Amino acid sequence: MLAAGDAAQTAAVQRLRDDHRRMGELWSSLRPVLQGWTSETASGPVQDTFRADAVAFASLYAAHIPVEEGPVFPAARARCAAEDLQAMGDEMRARRGATATMPR
Repeated sequence: MLAAGDAAQTAAVQRLRDDHRRMGELWSSLRPVLQGWTSETASGPVQDTFRADAVAFASLYAAHIPVEEGPVFPAARARCAAEDLQAMGDEMRARRGATATMPR
């Protein structure tokens, strides 16, 4: 999509890349705490840094999804082969540690 030459699309894709990087950083600090809550020995209040990271993650995600699902993904779908779309979906699931829920 970056090679397509559309300045708005290029900016949106770059923003999404930056968002993914930042959300990955935030998730790296949030995930261990969230996993700790599943332990029977979990206790105590969360740290202020956790709260700040959680708010930052939620805010970034809320602004990110409309861009990804709005102008970017439909444009990518129109330009990509089915195999490329499958690879994108696989990569997104891998980032989240999820598995495919729809038959291929």
